Formats: sequence, C-alpha cells, structure tokens
Amino acid sequence: TAAAVAAMETEGAQPETTAADAAYRIHFTDVPRQLYPPDAEPHDITKHNLDRSYTLQHLLAHYGNDHTLLLGELQFAFVCFIVGQVFEGFEQWKLLVHLLCSCDDQMITSPELFLDFIEVLHFQLKETPSDFFLDIVSKDNFLSVTLASLFSRVEEGSGNLDPRLVQRAAQFRRHLTDYFQWEFEHEPDDEKPVVVE
Repeated sequence: TAAAVAAMETEGAQPETTAADAAYRIHFTDVPRQLYPPDAEPHDITKHNLDRSYTLQHLLAHYGNDHTLLLGELQFAFVCFIVGQVFEGFEQWKLLVHLLCSCDDQMITSPELFLDFIEVLHFQLKETPSDFFLDIVSKDNFLSVTLASLFSRVEEGSGNLDPRLVQRAAQFRRHLTDYFQWEFEHEPDDEKPVVVE
C-alpha cells in the first residue's frame, strides 16, 4: 500500500470514477482553507498561519464542538486507507494529523482533545510498518516531521499546558523513538533560518 500511495503521489494519478461510483464515494469533511478571520490584520494572518487553532476551532464547530467526532473521522480515514486502500482516506488522515500537530492555543483550551489524539495516533501507528510514511522522493518521514512540530509546541508551552498532556506527549515521543528509531531533535531543512547575503 505504501508503494501504491507513493506512485499515485509522484504521478499525480487520480482513480477514474463513474456516475455509479460517485454514489458510493466516501465524503470526508472539508478542512477549512481559510486559516484566519476575514478581517484579520497582517500580524494576525501571520499568527494564524503559525498556529492553526483558528482552523481547528472552525472544524470542531462543524462537529458541534465534540472532539470525539473529529477523532472518529481521523480513525475512519485511517481505516479507509489501511483496509480499503482508499487514497483519499490517506490524504484526509494526513491533513487532520498535520492540523492537530500545528496548534498552540487549542492545546491550552482543549487538552482532552490532544490527550485523546495522542492515544488514537499511538494505536494507529502500532498497525503500520516503521517505513510506511517514508517519502520515496525526499527520504523524509512526513509523520516524524509533523510530530516533531507537536512535541516542540508541547515543550515550548509546557508551563501553560495540562500536565497530563505534557506527560503523555513525552511518553509518546519516547515510545516512537524506541519503536521506530525516529529522532525529533533535528530541525527540518524547510524550517531552518535562511541566510540572505
């Protein structure tokens, strides 16, 4: 399945669908593309691009602010891909994981969401081989890079976060390092400062 995903990503291929197929197509929730309020000032636009809590709040509103429904979609997308080999499920799963790992303010106001998210992700990763998320083109593991962002956010905000969340994130990080040999200390190349001469 990992090879099929990589082939579809590199080729940009989309499966052909007929009108009959469309009736049975899985419809995932649209993640808001607008990352900031319509009347946002430039400094607010920057803040909302760095902290995706605004986007997550709008997505949660779609679920009546019940985070278990959001995590249910995360699980459903994962199962659709792993069991059903539905590529759209993998894309939705990646999108939701990236969104949840890109929030600062929401971790303070909704610690239960992030406690449950880490638990869900822990059990999902137990179902996948360690090289499953490796990008064949760049040899980077998108999930380890995304989780490095989450762990960094937890460390930086640990004084304001629920101690249970800080502890669970540290335990999850140690587990991933032991089980998958993923390192979270290095800064991704695209996040390093650029020196302009």
